[in-house]
Amino acid sequence: MDATITNPPRVRVAKSRKILEWWNEFPGRRLMSITTKIQWCDSTCNPTMGCEGCELWNPKTGVKTCYAGVLHVRFGGKVPGYSPKFNQVTFYPGRMAEAAKWKNLAGMVRKDKPWMNGLPRLVFVSDMSDALSTVVPFKFLEAEIIGPVASDEGRRHRWLWLTKRPERMAKFSAELKARNVEWPENLWAGTSITSQATASRIGNLLRVGGEKTIRFLSVEPQSESIDLGPWLPRLNWIIQGGQSGAGSRPFHVEWASDLIQQCKEAGVAYFLKQLGSTVHREGRPLRFVDSHAGNWAEWPEHLRVRQMPEAPDAAYVVSDSKPEEVTRVSLDVIETENKGREAALKASATKRRNQAEHVANESGLNVPHVRSNRQGSRIDPDSIPVQAARAVQRGMRPGSTARSSSHARARQRSRSKEGDPST
Repeated sequence: MDATITNPPRVRVAKSRKILEWWNEFPGRRLMSITTKIQWCDSTCNPTMGCEGCELWNPKTGVKTCYAGVLHVRFGGKVPGYSPKFNQVTFYPGRMAEAAKWKNLAGMVRKDKPWMNGLPRLVFVSDMSDALSTVVPFKFLEAEIIGPVASDEGRRHRWLWLTKRPERMAKFSAELKARNVEWPENLWAGTSITSQATASRIGNLLRVGGEKTIRFLSVEPQSESIDLGPWLPRLNWIIQGGQSGAGSRPFHVEWASDLIQQCKEAGVAYFLKQLGSTVHREGRPLRFVDSHAGNWAEWPEHLRVRQMPEAPDAAYVVSDSKPEEVTRVSLDVIETENKGREAALKASATKRRNQAEHVANESGLNVPHVRSNRQGSRIDPDSIPVQAARAVQRGMRPGSTARSSSHARARQRSRSKEGDPST
């Protein structure tokens, strides 16, 4: 396994630099994003890219279901910010320090994520990597994660560090403690589990940090019924979700009902992220308009539970209608459908589309407007950078549509005769 400290690679295609500069400025980019569609956080940041593999990514056995791995196969070595290969862990120093400068969201309303209203900015650390891979030295983690998180700017936010290697996280925590370096209270420690067997990771997670450390689980993508009984009382937050995408394994609604009950009895905050692409209830498949079944308006009412672990009984929230006024709003849990929220979601989507078009126009790019795909669902503006990257790989102009190879060749010959310098 190789580890690399690198600057973003360049794509050697005509006009690609302009496209990729646009992508790097796009608000929805995946590599270090001040905004994200992930339901339980505001932002993401990756001090490393790539991973040494896990139960979701093992090319030797043919298992390749990790979304970060899939994206690296498509864009690794071609698009700035990705590792050349997913199994080549690459270091990107400075990303966390830059993220620490982001605006403080404490006391603010999230129109599309009301369950986080009033909380500081929540930053998901390592959604496209595992920074606890064995090739990553602890000195790098201390400088690039602990330092920025504990800085004056970083303390304004909450950093949610997720790993499938909590044994290394626990070892790192112990090493810091031995040198009298405290684990920052605003650095939440989390591990992912997908089955009852992987639940053994929880024991190591409980050794991370101190008494005030928030510890959480991401039970996603869940592949079987899981009992968290022995560990649950010592945890602070449980996130649950089913697998999405082609070939996803079934997620049974009964699993969510069971875990909701377990958390309720243990007094632990619970968050249902999505049901996934293949959902069953009582052995029968369920269909949803949202391909990931992440829109809780479509769920049975008893499943609409999205709680946050650090929500106080009440907090100051800025009012939308009168920004100068401040009201106190309970932030404990939101469990019911809200028509106003649905309208806010549509307004947010429109705003993202307008931002995408504005950035594209400023860069002189011809970006297609949002349109319907073959299934009739709308293409999200966050996918536009990916479409542009695909165009770069095919040598197409951003915003142009794919055409037949014969037509493309004819256009190329025509340009050559006219002396077009771009050819």
